[in-house]
Order: sequence, then structure tokens, then C-alpha cells
Amino acid sequence: MNIMNPQKPNITFEDFQKLDIRICKILSVEKVEKSDKLYKMEIDTGFDTRVVVSSIAKDFPVNQILNQHLPFVLNLETRKIFGIESQAMIILAETVQSKKLFQISPLVYDDVIPSGDGWKELTGATII
Repeated sequence: MNIMNPQKPNITFEDFQKLDIRICKILSVEKVEKSDKLYKMEIDTGFDTRVVVSSIAKDFPVNQILNQHLPFVLNLETRKIFGIESQAMIILAETVQSKKLFQISPLVYDDVIPSGDGWKELTGATII
């Protein structure tokens, strides 16, 4: 029998609307020293560049995410990770039981989404 974790507490729609989710271009990616799972990335938000630290190094080779346009939450409080100030959060998720990694991706791949483009709504995810 599979037992899933209980749902987290509900948030208001107004709380969800506070998230500033934008498509950002990943400009550089490097492994964080003394960590086998952390990347330090520089991203173009469309109005500035930021440093993001994320624990995705075991799941994505550098060449798979470098120069990609992916969604990031820009208005989280900064957080120091391995002494590096992370200034945003990439939107990726791993399922609890099956350990599948999900990445939000555009449904149309012909056009490049400009850095800084905001989200109107979330409509789907792709298993990678």
C-alpha cells in the first residue's frame, strides 16, 4: 500500500499571487566546491542578474540547463547555502515516492521566451 504524505495547509489565492514567478535564462552553471549536489548558477531575470544555488547537480548535467529559459521565484528572501547567497529559486520538483524530477517547460518550443517574462497561470509539467 502506498501512503502519501498529507496535504500541506491551504494558502490563500492572494498569498499565491504574491509569488513573482518569471522565466529566466541560465547564463552560467558551476559545481559548488565540497558539494556533490549543488550548482551555483547565474541567471538573467530580464531586469538584473542573480546568483541561485540549487541542489540539482545530480539530476542535470551542466550542458542540459546552461542557456535554458526556466521558471524561477524571484521574490523569496535570500538564503545562504554553502556560504553563497542564493537570490531566487528555480522551480523544479521531485516526487516523494517515485523520485521523478519534474520541470515546468513551455508547450511550444519554436520561440525563445524572453528573460523576465512573468507567468499568467501554471498549466502543466513534464517528467524528465
